[in-house]
Amino acid sequence: MPVRVSDLANFVGTHVLPFTNPRVVCPPGRVVPQGQQNLIVATPMRSGTHILIDLILNNVPAYRNRPLYIDLDQCAKQSTLEHDILQQVTPGAGYIIKTHMPLGTPQDMPQMARISELIETSQIVTIR
Repeated sequence: MPVRVSDLANFVGTHVLPFTNPRVVCPPGRVVPQGQQNLIVATPMRSGTHILIDLILNNVPAYRNRPLYIDLDQCAKQSTLEHDILQQVTPGAGYIIKTHMPLGTPQDMPQMARISELIETSQIVTIR
């Protein structure tokens, strides 16, 4: 029986390069302030999040940075005191910040105060 492409992709995504792997989770690079307001793409899972991110990146060149976007959910989960990516994302950083919050977000997350500050100083973009 032939192997389906989706089965192979799921195997690679689960066992070889899972989405929590530092090589594929944004940001893989340094966050450098760009001097503009951050855009938070806040959407439910499977609603077109990456299509919206691509739409912004393809039509607003000022937001084409390295990394292309910051995965807020993963950064909040992986942050440690010595490697706190969220502290690097200042109000003038000028990045696209992807999140599915509050879905699956623990209420006692240590980064919640910093995340609230980011939300207050950013433009929120969502899908309807």
